[in-house]
Amino acid sequence: MSQGDHSKTSLPSVTRILQLTMSLEQAFYLERWKRRMITELGQDGFKEYSKNWKTSEKPKPYFRNTFDNPLQVAAYAGALNHDDNYNFQVERGLIVVAYKDGSPAHAHFMDRELFLTCWKKWLLRLEKYKKQIHAST
Repeated sequence: MSQGDHSKTSLPSVTRILQLTMSLEQAFYLERWKRRMITELGQDGFKEYSKNWKTSEKPKPYFRNTFDNPLQVAAYAGALNHDDNYNFQVERGLIVVAYKDGSPAHAHFMDRELFLTCWKKWLLRLEKYKKQIHAST
């Protein structure tokens, strides 16, 4: 697509694709967490809380605690890497988990190998999404 082409094609967000293609186990834990938070905060409180989902009240000291965030980083970097407006390639990533209580953040560095692994996982999830959409039409 050229820079001047403002097509009205609607594309889903990276977050939406990840939500629609998560494993049953991931979906179960996400739904359980959501129900617990609604019970704790109420529906309106949860809506306000979920706007700030990039922050965390729970410690995430390990990379595995970041769930699909690495795939999101890889997807956004992939978009930059395929945009001719940028004359560089993103080959590494960093996820910083900030805490509402002011505790020191946890940083999770994605080296080139891990970054590539996450990129491949993102492509698999994107393909799964495309198949789901194709099957529903």
